[in-house]
Amino acid sequence: MHFNTVALAYRTLADEGWLELKRRRGAAVIARNEPGAVDRGRVDHLLRQLTHIAAELRSAGMTSRQISSALRRLAQGARP
Repeated sequence: MHFNTVALAYRTLADEGWLELKRRRGAAVIARNEPGAVDRGRVDHLLRQLTHIAAELRSAGMTSRQISSALRRLAQGARP
């Protein structure tokens, strides 16, 4: 397997919240909550951040439809 393929896989897993990459120390698997176990405090905090980001995207010229489409792609795991 080529190094770049492995590196991309590691970055993807880190972006999805499965791995913590530590420079010069490797990677560690992140303990995740059981499916359905939602950390409401964290979710609320992230949604507030997303509200600010959506406002910035609108001020940069994106329509609500474009923002919605971009968020849908991100939620499905696509890269920006």
